[in-house]
Amino acid sequence: MTSADTRLQDTPVAGTTLTTRNAATLEEPPHRHAAGQFVLVKHGHLAGGTQSSQWLLQSGMAVWIPPWQTHWGQARNDVEIAALYLSGAQSRDMPTQVTPMRATALMQALVDRLLDTARPPPSPRLRRNMIELLREEIATAAPDGWVLPLPSDRRLQIIANALLNDPSDRRTLSSWASEVGATERTLARLFKRETGMNFRNWCHTLRLREAIQGLSMGMNNAALSGHLGFSSADCFVHWFVNMTGASPKSHRPG
Repeated sequence: MTSADTRLQDTPVAGTTLTTRNAATLEEPPHRHAAGQFVLVKHGHLAGGTQSSQWLLQSGMAVWIPPWQTHWGQARNDVEIAALYLSGAQSRDMPTQVTPMRATALMQALVDRLLDTARPPPSPRLRRNMIELLREEIATAAPDGWVLPLPSDRRLQIIANALLNDPSDRRTLSSWASEVGATERTLARLFKRETGMNFRNWCHTLRLREAIQGLSMGMNNAALSGHLGFSSADCFVHWFVNMTGASPKSHRPG
């Protein structure tokens, strides 16, 4: 066994569980750390992002954040999250990009045991095996979660930032073209290349994230309809059901 392998297995795992209740807000401004971070959402919704994407996770989802990746996070109302921090050695051969995912039952069980303070800590050998299992689960997990890729082109950033600030804005790419100094065709091509989505689907993804966040905060359909630029609450509900296969009520707390 090499010295690197020894460090990988013997470095302890740090972790914490955070809970917010009764409309409290958990805000983590942009920051980074030397450790890799695995965050599991046990209850509620967690929003976060980097310079290149934003994501929204619900209960049963998780996100892997590699070392030194600048990121931010935000949670409101009744939320419970568990976070594990893996050393640089433990993060070796792990995904190098932020990866939201659906948490497997094994992931959840490993996190619960590693953070369980009511029981004696696992033996060093068991802890090493648990870390290795968790690393493998994270490394092989399929990406999941409501992810909104962010463009890097200056002209697209003007559009994206405007919509992030006001998701009720319904201007088309044709309307944006003269404002940002590009043709509609160029903007459409760039949006697809930089985000992997066409402009229409990108807007749907943005508004869906906003809707789910609003619902988790207890906003009613009429308020969300106005916030997202729908003509009525009924139109909002119809769109939401088409997008998710579930009613808005299913995403409200309680």
